Amino acid sequence: MRRTDLAGTRFGRLTGLWPAGRYRREIVWACQCDCGRVRAVLRNNLRTGNTKSCGCLNRDQATQAATQRFRKHGHSYRDRKPTPEYKSWQSAKERCFLKTHPKYCNWGGRGITMCDRWKDSFEAFLADMGRRPMGTSLDRFPNNDGNYEPGNCRWATPKEQASNKRQHGKRSDLLAMTSLSLRSSRATSPWLDSIVGMEEV
Repeated sequence: MRRTDLAGTRFGRLTGLWPAGRYRREIVWACQCDCGRVRAVLRNNLRTGNTKSCGCLNRDQATQAATQRFRKHGHSYRDRKPTPEYKSWQSAKERCFLKTHPKYCNWGGRGITMCDRWKDSFEAFLADMGRRPMGTSLDRFPNNDGNYEPGNCRWATPKEQASNKRQHGKRSDLLAMTSLSLRSSRATSPWLDSIVGMEEV
């Protein structure tokens, strides 16, 4: 194929105009895109289909994909930002499963996970939790050490979450005090181990 044969030929959204020189021994063609822009493109990229537009095709495809995700359940993006419900779901998943997440050690690292129903489907999460009221966030309740799953999550205010953590902290403090008391008792009464059946872990 002679270089002049590309004039007027369409390649996707591009139409060949004229040869514009060479780049590393490869012929370069000036092409006009359907959007109106003129770009220099390697002839080989035109003929193999590697280049089909000035770049607008990729942008349009990315926009279309984002629009389809939004239409799927209407929550992935709203004004180019995730909705509160989607953001809470995504953040919880990342804390549980993304080992590079800065807070993974306090969630996934402790064995806290998200049930398969929610992990695999935002729609299922939304159906179980409903819309997120303003001023709330996702809270594991009543078991603060439990997983993200139906029956153990709620939309809670900062005050409610703080109360949940305090109650959990009180239970932990009580266990720690009980353990300390037993250790002290065993120090003076070695036979106590045979009664309570406890050992250091």
